[in-house]
Amino acid sequence: MSTEYFAETLIADQHRRYLAEAAQERLGRQVRDARAAKHEARRARRWSLRPRHAHAA
Repeated sequence: MSTEYFAETLIADQHRRYLAEAAQERLGRQVRDARAAKHEARRARRWSLRPRHAHAA
């Protein structure tokens, strides 16, 4: 078990952890964007389907 081997495994482990965190972050952002888009679409649909006189006096 040489020092170089130890250093390489340490670097590989850190890199793997970094990749996992980056993937998790990307997934979270996709979920957030999807939720926001869905909410936006629902709001737009609600207002566009409403009859013109519904919110007038």
